Amino acid sequence: EEEADWLKEQPVPECAKEYWEARNLYMFQSFQTSLAGRQRRPELGSLYDVFCAIRDDEEQHALTMGTLEGGSCEVEACELSSE
Repeated sequence: EEEADWLKEQPVPECAKEYWEARNLYMFQSFQTSLAGRQRRPELGSLYDVFCAIRDDEEQHALTMGTLEGGSCEVEACELSSE
């Protein structure tokens, strides 16, 4: 809790702004399995938001790998599309 409060007070590092807010993240939105119709680009207001964005992005990688391997997803947020 204390660390989260500190992270929320810290600015977004330039490297995170460049990565997450770049205009051309090659197929960033295309390869996903569970966020149908929702944008994956996070709104970054603090260093805490950067950590949340990394966590959420890694979850998407795991879900996509599970789908491509033909396995089932064991993450609650998994909503696979048949399209």
